[in-house]
Amino acid sequence: MSNAIYDNFITSRHLKVRVLAIRAWKRRFWLIEDIAVCLAWACFIAMTIGYICVTETLYLVSDVGNNQRPPYQGFEEDAVLILKVFFPNTLLLWTTLWLVKFALLLQCRRLIDRRPRYITIWWIIVAVTSIFYVGCIVSQFTSCRSLHAWFSYGWEQR
Repeated sequence: MSNAIYDNFITSRHLKVRVLAIRAWKRRFWLIEDIAVCLAWACFIAMTIGYICVTETLYLVSDVGNNQRPPYQGFEEDAVLILKVFFPNTLLLWTTLWLVKFALLLQCRRLIDRRPRYITIWWIIVAVTSIFYVGCIVSQFTSCRSLHAWFSYGWEQR
């Protein structure tokens, strides 16, 4: 396994701890965008852990799918396991991305304080961003005809 995943974890943790320490030292309290970024970081770490857990299994199943090795004992269970991990990981990806977007929007809100026209535009952007996030979550659940179909590997008769 590549060290890039571990380097990414260490770098992101170091940067976030440093930023939060500076903010706590300067102001003595966290802002809402700090909490949003911390939640995004937690979602990112959970997603990374999910991918690390199925990396080896993913390569084995891919080799069977590419006819580089014959199907092995437990192949079908491994394929379903990958699907069961990828489903919440996709939700964690969308949540991570949108939490960072909301954190940036909240920070911009503080910059445009006392300007009514910009605050109206900001609310429109927040509404559109929220609608797109809800759309991502809904499309995740409705992309297959049922959740049972989502968690089957597609080789059974229809």
